[in-house]
Amino acid sequence: MVSFFDTIAPSDSVAVLLSGIAAPESSMTLEAWLMDSQTGAIFPLGQVAPDANGRLSLQFSDPDGRNLLGLYDGFQITQEPQFDDDPTPGTAVYSGQQVPEALSQIRTITVVSGDVPTAYGLGARLQTEELLRHVEFIQIANDLLSIADAQRHAEHVVNLLEGEQGEQFGDLDGAHGIQNPGDGFGIIPYVTLMQETAVLAANAPDATNAIQIHSSHVVLATDNARLWAEQIREAALNILGSSTVGEIDTYVQTINQLGSLLLNGADSNNDGAIAPAEGGVFAAYQHTQYMAAIPIINE
Repeated sequence: MVSFFDTIAPSDSVAVLLSGIAAPESSMTLEAWLMDSQTGAIFPLGQVAPDANGRLSLQFSDPDGRNLLGLYDGFQITQEPQFDDDPTPGTAVYSGQQVPEALSQIRTITVVSGDVPTAYGLGARLQTEELLRHVEFIQIANDLLSIADAQRHAEHVVNLLEGEQGEQFGDLDGAHGIQNPGDGFGIIPYVTLMQETAVLAANAPDATNAIQIHSSHVVLATDNARLWAEQIREAALNILGSSTVGEIDTYVQTINQLGSLLLNGADSNNDGAIAPAEGGVFAAYQHTQYMAAIPIINE
């Protein structure tokens, strides 16, 4: 399996984990490659070698921070002469190719989408990270007994959640004009489209069982995220409707607790992992990347 993950940029890294890999023939080596079926582009990941038990693992992060999930849809391990100066792949001994129709939907969540400022899952994650900054500002304002500052950042929270098309979007504190630190689309719309698109990918004619399983995980996590986002919005609106700092303590606590859940979820059963049913925006984004993982077969 070849999976994609973030290191310093979205989907800029791949992890290869395979088993049952045979050692190359004498005087030969194995090399790993990312491939793109549409453009014919190839990208060398370097030499690889299985261990004594036939297991092979490799991690690679693109030094330029490119989104590898958006650039490549296939993978090969080829057999090459030990002293090979030919830059093109040799004979493939293991390969994999992601299915095109489902992948096109997955990429609108993880890479780019033309109808919104950024890909749905990436937008949800980045905007939620921005929301957490303003949750912190609300806590600071509350600690400093400043209702005006708390309400200003509560407006930011609502506008981040709703986006410019939201019913609640606007100059909610009535003091500084409309202020929106987000990209204008809104966390709740991003999360909604993230879920809808994951379902479309799972229903694509070429969708694999793995895509369908991880799509269901995205649905679980986005259900959580949408609920927590709506509860955060309600608490922020209550802050905006309050007259004194003494009235907002409960709402500030609620926003603090739910803000962390919205992004990261919580390990509610204490098993050391955040399962999709416990997850939020980040788990949904991560499982969309899992949907794009490339299965490998022996040639």
